[in-house]
Amino acid sequence: MRTTLCGTSPDAPRDAQLGALSFIHRFGSALNAHFHFHLAVLDGVCSRSADGEVRFHEAARLQSEDWHQLQHIVQRRVLRYFRTRGLLDELDTQGMLSWRGSGGFSIDASVRVEGEDRPGVEPLLRYCARPPFALERLYAPGGIVSLSSPESTLVYRLPKPAPDGRTELLLSPLQLLERLARFIPPPRVHRHRYHGVLAPNAKLRAAVTCIGRPEAETRSAPLAARPRATSSSIRLRPSSPPRPNQSLCSYSTSRCPSSSTNEDVCPRLSVQTS
Repeated sequence: MRTTLCGTSPDAPRDAQLGALSFIHRFGSALNAHFHFHLAVLDGVCSRSADGEVRFHEAARLQSEDWHQLQHIVQRRVLRYFRTRGLLDELDTQGMLSWRGSGGFSIDASVRVEGEDRPGVEPLLRYCARPPFALERLYAPGGIVSLSSPESTLVYRLPKPAPDGRTELLLSPLQLLERLARFIPPPRVHRHRYHGVLAPNAKLRAAVTCIGRPEAETRSAPLAARPRATSSSIRLRPSSPPRPNQSLCSYSTSRCPSSSTNEDVCPRLSVQTS
């Protein structure tokens, strides 16, 4: 994708970086297992010039043919990865490569939102980050005394008719839980990730995220003018050596006196305000 954007962005250097946000979905609209990705990608690349200025190069020459070519590249690389990991054999891989059309892979880049259209960006990202099901589409028919009874049934309205014409699903509570359990991601796997210049440790992240942002009417005080913590306001509490399989900095939950919510406070660091 970065190579495609660099090739269609005028005056973009070869080391320019893309910016993207990917969402991993393991579900479809009918509570079915459907693994796919949603990506929000900047339609261009960013680079830093010799004088230190960060520039954004718009992919002005990007056409639909470029996405079709990228689709075939993704298809070949994913199938090669599956074959290397032993998930597919050589015969199945060659068979999928010979399929008509996309061969089970498709890239839809028909949605484009201008950078200044902030009200348009929000619903797009909310759609990409949506949960497996919409609670307002789930209801229990009248006459059910208890959901724990074997005769209890839940109804889930589909957002659009299924290929067989159904407009809703009839599920027992256990069947609903069984379907939702399939969508639980593995431990320590994020549902969304930042790539390129939007990655957390990217060198250009701070400068890129400020591009196009309106100037604030009031600025905060400079760092040198802010009150600095002194040795009398911050003190470290002694702590015992960590036990095996224990984090080096364990956290406890304490009640914040100025709020009704719980705050996570590190017991090693105690901050006092005068």
